Formats: sequence, structure tokens, C-alpha cells
Amino acid sequence: MPTTLSLYIARQFATWFAALVAVASVLVLILDSLELVRRAASRPDVGVGTVLQMALLHLPHIIDIVLPFAMLFAAMAALWRLSRYQELAVARAAGLSIWQILAPGIAVAALLGLLKIVAFNPLAATALAAFEDLEAEYFDKRPNNPVLHGTGLWLKDYSGAFDLIIHADSLLPKGQVLQGVTVFQFVDRDYFSSRIDAKSAVLQEGAWTFTGVRVIGPDRPVVELETLALSTRLNWGRLEESFASPASMPVWRLPTFITLLEAAGFSGAPHRVYFHTALAAPMALVAMVLIAAGFAIRPPRRGGIFSLMTLAAIAGLGFHLLTQVFFRLGLSGQLPAALAAWAPIGCVTMLGVTWLLYTEDG
Repeated sequence: MPTTLSLYIARQFATWFAALVAVASVLVLILDSLELVRRAASRPDVGVGTVLQMALLHLPHIIDIVLPFAMLFAAMAALWRLSRYQELAVARAAGLSIWQILAPGIAVAALLGLLKIVAFNPLAATALAAFEDLEAEYFDKRPNNPVLHGTGLWLKDYSGAFDLIIHADSLLPKGQVLQGVTVFQFVDRDYFSSRIDAKSAVLQEGAWTFTGVRVIGPDRPVVELETLALSTRLNWGRLEESFASPASMPVWRLPTFITLLEAAGFSGAPHRVYFHTALAAPMALVAMVLIAAGFAIRPPRRGGIFSLMTLAAIAGLGFHLLTQVFFRLGLSGQLPAALAAWAPIGCVTMLGVTWLLYTEDG
């Protein structure tokens, strides 16, 4: 296939994709801003600047979700334009197969998928984490609670009589026991009350139970206790759900975080499934090109293009629903994470290839 023709077709796909992403960004920004304005109506401390800042921070995450749909409609628009101006007919008359014609578009989709993993995903994750922090600050959303890193576990517990910031050197999965515990106790989140050092801590129903306790406070003597109980409304299930959402973490940090999470006795299924889903982005965009090609490549004189476009949009929506079903199955542990992420994309890709073989080569 001539290089000039390949570059021309690739440019058509890339141009339509960029245009649709730009249009989607404007629409998402407007709608998200209106939603944030509605939520901020009863909060005088949330100004227009804060609303715009939050909308801009939330925008990359939403665009990350709609990128496959942008590729679907970009591929349909590019192929329909080539068909309308008889450029496809000329290319096929010159001896090119449909697979040679689609190769530049597939290459563009795969390249954009790689860029999504390498560059756009970290941007969207960082922006989403900042958005969630602002949401927690201004709209009283519960902030992400535990933080795992190589030196232990940090968490906040503001649900009991005292506000607690807890650090543990390690966590034993069996029995869910924190070891080497340090607790900073506050009143009304601003006034330091005491520091508690304990050999271990167990989160039971309605209370933290500390053993081997040493309590230190301002202007008070050191007190040593065998056990100490502090009330809480936190439980292990809520604690596990409070970890940072997978979407707010760059994809290259997920493997290490999953290792820490599972070593600490927590479930890493959501993060593992999201990791494989992020890696499958290039294949997902390629699948969208194949879906579009099955509906958009046809002589314009045959008509019915609006119906075909509608069917392609329904097929794209069906693909999205299928991926969500498999994603939920992966979260629940009924499917391995890799299978939950790659199976729907593989099925749709094979269906797209089969449909093209039937309509074009059959």
C-alpha cells in the first residue's frame, strides 16, 4: 500500500478523533460544571473558581471513559467520508483489500491506546485524586482513608468520640491485627489530646482494642495500660472500601500497590481488574475501529447510512455494557482479573473481524 495513501487515511482517523474528543470535552465540562453548581448552591464557601477547578480536574477522568466511543464515531465518520467521495472505491479498484485500507486506522487506534496508557492515564489519575480531595473538603464526601506504603499503614478514624490518626508498622492478615501501633488522638480534629503507643490493635465491632498500651499527653504523666478500648463506627469492610479508587492511581503504580494491599490482607481485586483494563486500552480502540468498519464501509448509493450509524452506536453501547458486566464479575472474584478485562475485548474483536469477512470477503 502506498505510503501517501496510508498517511492520508491515518490523518482522516486522527483528525476526526481529535475533533470528537474536543467536542466531548466541551460538553462534559459544561454538564459537569452545571452539576457542581447545583451541588454548591447551598454552600456559600464554594465559589465559581472552585467549581471550574473541580470540573477541569474531573474532565480527564470522564474523557478517559468516553475515548472508545470517540474512536467508534471517528472511525465511522472517516470511513463514511472516504466512501462518500469514492476514495474507497478507487482504492479497491487499484487492488487494495479492505484490510489494507483499515490498517492505517487500526495503527492510529493502537498508537492512541498506547498514548492513553503512557501519558493520559497518569494525567487523569492525578487529576481525579485532586478532584476527590476537593470533593471531600467542600462537599463533605468521606476522604480516602487508609494509605499503604513500604513503611506501614496510615489511616484516619473520625467516627468515634475522638478523632484518631493511626499508624501501624505491619498488619497480620490472619486475625487482622495491627502491630507496632501509634495513635494520635485529637478533639474536634484540631486540638491534640494524646499519643497512644501500643504493641497491637484489633478493630472489633464498635471499638478499637489496643494491647500493651502507653499513653502520653501534654501536661500529664505517662500512663501504661494492659488494654485500652476506643469507640468507633468503622469496621473492616468499610476500611477495605476506603482505599484510594483504582482510577485515581497511575497505572504504573498499581502492581506495587496491589502487592502491598494483598500482603496486608486486603482484597486487591478492584485494582487488579482496573490494571488489566487499562493495559487493554489499545485493543479496545482497535475493536471500535472494526465495529465501525463493519457498518460504515458500503457504497453510498445503497442508502440507509443513518440506520447503519445507529446500529453501530448500539453495538458500541453493547460493547461498553459487556465490559462492565465482566468488570463486575472480576471485582466479585467470579472471574480472574485478566479474563474479566480481556475477554469482552477479544470477543468483540473477533466478531468485528468475522462481520467484515462476511460482508466484504464473503
